[in-house]
Amino acid sequence: MSRVCRVVALALLAAPVVLPLQAGSAGSKLSRDDRRWLEGVGPLITAEEARLFEQIDARDREPFRQIFWARRDPDPATPANERQVDFEARRDLADLQLRQAGLRGSATDMGRVFLLLGPPARVSHGRIGSSGAPVGPIECDVCNVELESSLIMMVGPTAGMEQATFVTWSYSPEPLLGIPRGLTVEFRSQFGLGHRLVRSEDVDRALDRARRLCICDGTRGYELDEVGRLVPKAASARGDDRLARALLSTREWAEASSQIAIEATPAFFMMPGEATYVPVLFEVEPDSLSWSDEVAEVTVSGRVDVAEGEPPARLRLRVALTRDPDGRVRFDLPFALSPGRRELRLAVQDDVSGAVGVRVVDLMIPDFHSGAPTMSSVVAYADAREVDGTPGTAGHAFQFGRVRFAPRQEFRRNEKLGLLFYVYGLEALPDASPVVRYAFFRDGELCGQTAEKLLPVSGTQAIGNTTIPLASLAPGRYTLTVTVTDRRSETMRARSVTFELKEAAS
Repeated sequence: MSRVCRVVALALLAAPVVLPLQAGSAGSKLSRDDRRWLEGVGPLITAEEARLFEQIDARDREPFRQIFWARRDPDPATPANERQVDFEARRDLADLQLRQAGLRGSATDMGRVFLLLGPPARVSHGRIGSSGAPVGPIECDVCNVELESSLIMMVGPTAGMEQATFVTWSYSPEPLLGIPRGLTVEFRSQFGLGHRLVRSEDVDRALDRARRLCICDGTRGYELDEVGRLVPKAASARGDDRLARALLSTREWAEASSQIAIEATPAFFMMPGEATYVPVLFEVEPDSLSWSDEVAEVTVSGRVDVAEGEPPARLRLRVALTRDPDGRVRFDLPFALSPGRRELRLAVQDDVSGAVGVRVVDLMIPDFHSGAPTMSSVVAYADAREVDGTPGTAGHAFQFGRVRFAPRQEFRRNEKLGLLFYVYGLEALPDASPVVRYAFFRDGELCGQTAEKLLPVSGTQAIGNTTIPLASLAPGRYTLTVTVTDRRSETMRARSVTFELKEAAS
């Protein structure tokens, strides 16, 4: 794809799992290499795949391995399989740093969790008292630590002591890893035997979900003929893929046949280079999804038509979603797109029911690199907090630095309205002194505004980030206008955002 248009962090995870897994023969005894491979991919392989690998003819095990990794390739257009490269690098690190009680690191409970979920955000460790309860936990943050060092911290300094010890790994919420509510994983050891996972239903479900979400292309299966031999199959064109058909269909058909209600709201920000950063918030109707343990697994596909003669930008990923505190289901996706008129097609498939929803959004992408003063979109948010994760990736599209903003279009009177925006191009205004005023309109009439406030300037841009109490406003639908004026040049820029205000929750 050219530098004019690219998708940020294409398809980290993707596609539903549909496997015909019935072998027609008893297979051949696993060789030493076969068993070593099976043990090596233990954290990733599903129980059905493992059974099939043991059942098939020995001659089919190498093709099986190729299909296994092809199903987990996040971007088949690139020469390398990024997931396989990352997994094997992690496995080498785990073998080096997580060895316990005679086991190589990747074969330990800690190694298996690390290979599926990566390093945790925080680690606590200590000893187990005579009552069986943890004593004196010591916590440490491993988010900003170099990976090799974080692995040493993850084991904990008490691992080899001749007493019962514990280590707890705490993961932040991450829908792409199948832990949308976060996860706490506890390990306990005794008498120097190494740490063992304290299993629970929550941990088992989360690890199974993470294993499923690692499969990027479920349309590539293991097909067997009548005698149980693996059938060679070319790379999938996804011709039987409902999501692919929905994205390629006419706009009228796609919207009319949508089975899941979707709303999509884009925002626009400057980014280095010629492209514009376009985080898109989408909301899904909760009642149209299948829920298990208050989690819904979905596959998301997106397509943006770009300049004529260039291939469209695409993404495809699998995520585990939960309801926000207000009962809504939200997720965000990041794009980097060239300025101009574009069409975004977003499709969501419920991985249990197979229902598909489609939303088509017309984008008019601004050019923030013209040199003239201009404003980004105004994002209305309900919460801003420091989080782990990489900004500009799926699920972290509205994260700037380590602060993630939770966009919303509906608020309660007992909440505060958060606002985030940027003013660009201040190099064109020597000694710029921008001020901002916020004005609330309802049914076209002004119903309140703030005094002017000086905006902080950083380099060639100004940053607006504030919260406004809503208790003085009556319930209803509002338009908030953000007006920025430079005191010296009288240059003015304005953007608006709409939101619905409801009574405080009882």
